[in-house]
Amino acid sequence: MNALITAAFAAALITFCGGLSPALCREPAQLWLGWRDDPTTTMTVRWLSGPDDAGPPAVTFSAQGEAGGHEVSGTSHPMPHTDRRVNVVELVGL
Repeated sequence: MNALITAAFAAALITFCGGLSPALCREPAQLWLGWRDDPTTTMTVRWLSGPDDAGPPAVTFSAQGEAGGHEVSGTSHPMPHTDRRVNVVELVGL
């Protein structure tokens, strides 16, 4: 149950702009959350981006009531037979 609450909480507080200006920021149409290790302290965020999306993948997150945020960079891999990319960011120490 704690992991489900963490996922819902994180999904509400994540932004995908990275270092981009708000004018260039696009929210993903779909978002996949998962866990690699301990689901109470880690989260894996995945989303697809298109050919017009610029910049390296990054996620900014913050705890409820916390000012500012923490930006975490990730990796991007081509999706076979499409012009899309799969972006992956690992959040740890949550």
